[in-house]
Amino acid sequence: MRDVNTVLDSVKQAHKIGSDYKLAMFLGMGSGNLRNYRHGRSLPDEKACAKLAEALGEKPDLLVVEMQAQRARDDDTRQIWVNLAKRLQAGFANVKMLAVLAIVSIAAHALPAWAAIAFASSVAQASVYYVN
Repeated sequence: MRDVNTVLDSVKQAHKIGSDYKLAMFLGMGSGNLRNYRHGRSLPDEKACAKLAEALGEKPDLLVVEMQAQRARDDDTRQIWVNLAKRLQAGFANVKMLAVLAIVSIAAHALPAWAAIAFASSVAQASVYYVN
């Protein structure tokens, strides 16, 4: 689970931005808001999360949930948000896996049978690990 400073630093690094002032300009938000995020006086709302997620090339869903977890006032509420974040992360991982399987399936139908078998076996070998 990322905290707000980690997210801000990731955006700065991804876009090669040197200062928080320039980051605020890049995101289209006030530098005072960014300063408040940095010093823990406030957290990004849903709109700010959407801007940050877009800058990172992500969907805002997970980032909003992560900020809500940090905003929670007690451990029980925080745990609800943390569990939701874990479910979203697992769902995103499953979507990626389904996309890979769809690509392999499409490639298998587009290639001759022998090439599809070779392609599928090379993909399977890259992801199968044997443990003694």
